[in-house]
Amino acid sequence: MTDDTRPDKSASQLPAIESDVADESRLGSPPSIVPLVLVPLLMVAAFVVVVALFGWLGLAGARPEELVARLQRADRNSFRAAVALVQMLREPENAHLRRDEQLARQLSGLLQHEVATGNLEPERIQLRSFLCRALGEFEGDEVLYALLDAGATERDPREIDVRRSAFEAIAQIASRRSAEARPLVPGLLETLLAATQAPSAEPPTSPSRDSLRATAAFTLGVLGDDRAQTALLNLLDDPCADVRFNAATGLARWGRFESERVLLEMLDPESESAVAGEGTERGRAWRRQIVLRSALRSVELLWTTTPPNDSDRLYQAVLRLTRYSDDPAVQRQARRIMQAVEASQQSTNSVCSD
Repeated sequence: MTDDTRPDKSASQLPAIESDVADESRLGSPPSIVPLVLVPLLMVAAFVVVVALFGWLGLAGARPEELVARLQRADRNSFRAAVALVQMLREPENAHLRRDEQLARQLSGLLQHEVATGNLEPERIQLRSFLCRALGEFEGDEVLYALLDAGATERDPREIDVRRSAFEAIAQIASRRSAEARPLVPGLLETLLAATQAPSAEPPTSPSRDSLRATAAFTLGVLGDDRAQTALLNLLDDPCADVRFNAATGLARWGRFESERVLLEMLDPESESAVAGEGTERGRAWRRQIVLRSALRSVELLWTTTPPNDSDRLYQAVLRLTRYSDDPAVQRQARRIMQAVEASQQSTNSVCSD
């Protein structure tokens, strides 16, 4: 995706950025119920085009069974029905579809068939990617095995996009559940752990591989069990900034202060690693906002376990961003977090004095 399109896209492109007017989690909210607020920083922004494509494809108003029938044809245009299904499943009024076990089984079977077939035409790669995204909207466990199959299969580097979409879908499902109900189907952690590693036959940093590795790290952070956290600790020193950043935000989600060093890197508005690879000023500004706001949200989650004091390095870093005039959204978020901290400290002092 090119730099000249990203900053102008709708807010749906930026699910990591919580609204300044939304009902947000405050300090003290348990990490087990925190929604998915961070995204892989190199994820393919396929959802950006979903709304536009939905109208362009002429599929608005189609019934789910009609879209499934189009998918079953497995022709060059089948991916368009998958795009329409993603949009349909994301609509608030279609919650009943997200609980439809028969529809989930049909789409899971289609994805497994496509993965087994291994067609590498661009349209069929897109089909598998959007099937993964559609399955990520369902609430039941029946979709997880198909997603894991897609996430574990790579016969050609062109399938990296499918693997990444599968991991994003698994993270989306996991983020909607409590810690006790996170999906841990057999082989899931092993597949994610393997995906975080760069194959020795490839260059030390490869954009598509790094994107997959960052997504796998992000998904491990959502799952958050002991093995996942151990893997994330090792990724804090990864040469790829996005892998490091997703490892740190994942650890912060679970109250791990080992993430502090990388979070400080993310909170530095002068950090070059945060904007590495961006060739335009607009693209750099867009990425810097993503990194800063993701870091701020991560610090907020980290402080749910141990409230800060004014000598903490993270406290000082967030305080500096309350004066960050280059980006009002970042500034507002930092101020809101500091206000919550101050209110929490005043409440604690009041209780102690009583």
